[in-house]
Amino acid sequence: MLGLAHASSYHWGLVGKPSNRAVSEWQISRIYAELGQPDLALRYAKSCEATCRSNGLSEIAHTADEAMARAYAVGKDFKNARLYLNRARERLDKLTLEKDDRSVYMKQISETEALVLRRP
Repeated sequence: MLGLAHASSYHWGLVGKPSNRAVSEWQISRIYAELGQPDLALRYAKSCEATCRSNGLSEIAHTADEAMARAYAVGKDFKNARLYLNRARERLDKLTLEKDDRSVYMKQISETEALVLRRP
């Protein structure tokens, strides 16, 4: 999965829009978080955040916040994880989205929140 995500990111880096690159960075961050590698998860979450910020991608900036929260949660930095979870929710609340799209994003935020709530 990690290899495919990096290959996808390479592809979108060549032919995609900034939004494609941001989503690729989010995806890689999420995989590293699943693999229990918070430093790499945070690296790609920060890259996603920077891509969103530098390209004015307010419509997907909440995904960067969710990635940051997840990376911090995996790294057991629960204070920053909560900060980014709150930011993700705030940004998502400001968007006009289809019900199904909002549900997908809220599920991702809820999964990340569960990592914070299960902390030792």
